[in-house]
Amino acid sequence: LPGNLKSADLDAALKGMNAELAAAPGAAKEAEARQKAQANEEKAYEKAKADYDKQQKTWDACVERVRNDPAAAKKSKELADKSEAASKNASNVDDDALEAKARQVQAAAERIAAGKGTAADQKLMAEFQADMAKMQQGSNAALSAMNEQQALSDEQAAKIKACGAEPQRPKQPDGLGWSPERVLMEKGAQAAGKPEQQYALLREFAVMSGGMRVTSKKYSEDEAARINAQLDQIRDVTGQMRAAKIPL
Repeated sequence: LPGNLKSADLDAALKGMNAELAAAPGAAKEAEARQKAQANEEKAYEKAKADYDKQQKTWDACVERVRNDPAAAKKSKELADKSEAASKNASNVDDDALEAKARQVQAAAERIAAGKGTAADQKLMAEFQADMAKMQQGSNAALSAMNEQQALSDEQAAKIKACGAEPQRPKQPDGLGWSPERVLMEKGAQAAGKPEQQYALLREFAVMSGGMRVTSKKYSEDEAARINAQLDQIRDVTGQMRAAKIPL
């Protein structure tokens, strides 16, 4: 059979085609009503879209004022420079040299504790403590810059939030017009349990199959009898649809 139709496919096609027949008398009136409703939806959408455009323009302007605030931009650059300088100082530390010096300081501390310390040991200890203090200051400066940057970012986010929620674009209605044929296709697809495009193809194959017959060479006798009965029904329904001037 065309499209490799199965009995279940023929059954779905019959349900859809019979639904189209049943809906045919009122299809023109329903299409007219839907077309009017769609026109009203389009008018409502145009109004909602105009309102949305105004709200979006106001919201965008508010957000831009926050993001392009000269004072905030200046402060942000200052903090970025401060953070960069602190990071640069931290990266200039020679870890190997620091580790070697720490070992020397440890040895000096042991000598001092044993009462054998020298003036050089005392100087080494003082220098190391000064170096560590400087490193700590650098770390504190970097952390302070990070905290200030985060505070500035939070402040900016709060100001943007004060602009209100971003307006939501209204959903545009389906732009396809309604015709009696579209109404019937929708009814048929719903009855068949298929999407409209899939149903349209299924119906096309079913109409092509209406005058055919299957034999027990490919199907069992019971299955062949069932399919042939469905094909007879499809042929009859196709004739009724043509008589009702339903496009096929």
